Amino acid sequence: MQNPELGAGLGLALSSIGGQIGGQGGQLVSAAGRAISYQASISQRSLAQERGQAALRQSSVKQTVAAKKARYVAVPVKPSDEQKSKTKSKNLVMLYDTETGTAKATAYEPQKASYSQNEEASFGGHRAVVAQSFAGI
Repeated sequence: MQNPELGAGLGLALSSIGGQIGGQGGQLVSAAGRAISYQASISQRSLAQERGQAALRQSSVKQTVAAKKARYVAVPVKPSDEQKSKTKSKNLVMLYDTETGTAKATAYEPQKASYSQNEEASFGGHRAVVAQSFAGI
């Protein structure tokens, strides 16, 4: 594009239109920057709870959470049968809240191919420390 100001203005206008237009087209444009998430099953929440508690018993994870002042610990869970038809990810990510001692009810689709233990990452706008290495997409 020859005129960068026009390009920036056009992008902003399209973003605004996406939020205003109803239906699937508007959702796709306006949701482009959001993480894909799913309602977690009871078994996924239970597993995330167990994994989050176990992760905080590991000194390296506990130290990283404290050093980065992270509220959440990210743990992998397998997609449920219903979620498998909607996601291409090998694992979903759930967040264990270190302040309340509970797992959030949302499972997020990872945006990277893999994550390393103690890596800091963002899932659904929440900053978290990854509790264990795992494959994502």
